[in-house]
Parts: sequence; C-alpha cells; structure tokens
Amino acid sequence: MEVLGEKFRQVVFSGAQEFLGLIETKSPRMIRIIAHNDTDGITSSAILVRVLKRLNLRYWLSNPKVFDLAEVNKLEKEEWDLAFILDFGLSEEEDIYFGSSYNGFPDRGEKHNTHQRLQM
Repeated sequence: MEVLGEKFRQVVFSGAQEFLGLIETKSPRMIRIIAHNDTDGITSSAILVRVLKRLNLRYWLSNPKVFDLAEVNKLEKEEWDLAFILDFGLSEEEDIYFGSSYNGFPDRGEKHNTHQRLQM
C-alpha cells in the first residue's frame, strides 16, 4: 500500500533540491525561523532546526502566538539571509511585504500572499 502519491514525492524532492541549492549558492549567515507556538508550529520548527543543525547552519528561532504587522516590522529590522515562517495562516485578503533586500535572497523585497501557494 502506497501512502504518498508520486506527485507529492516529486514536489517534496524538488523543494528539497531547491533549498539545498539556495544554501549552496547563497551561503546564508543567519536563517530566521518564526513558528506558531502551538503543537504543529513547534513540531515543524523542530524538524527544520534538526535539518539546519545537520547542515551546520546558524539559525534564530522564535515562537510567537501571532504573526501580525508588529511581528513583520520586527522581522524587517533584523539581519537574516533566509526566513521560514511556519504554521501561521493568513486570510485570503492579507498580504505580507518585506520592503528591503538583504544579501540578494529572492524572497526579500517581493510581495507574497496566500494565492502563491505550491500547486500540486
């Protein structure tokens, strides 16, 4: 019995390759992780931390209760090269914009919203 479909497996593999390629080409000095402080947010951040430790990468983790405009403003003032925001849902109307660019990473300075989710 196959639990995961082949398309899902391809998407996960492709995402992992893209992540490792980004790590190799950009050599991030600091990876910022912000994860919801509930069970699945803490679990997802723990998995990511384990991966980053295996790759000997520096990270900074926090688990706020909400990810709102105040958190976005704090995040913009911090120095990091790559950020993961885990387990925070946004309504269809909410957009997050990081206005500055730091070290040329592609996700900084671009507008993202929930409509740009991974298509499987």
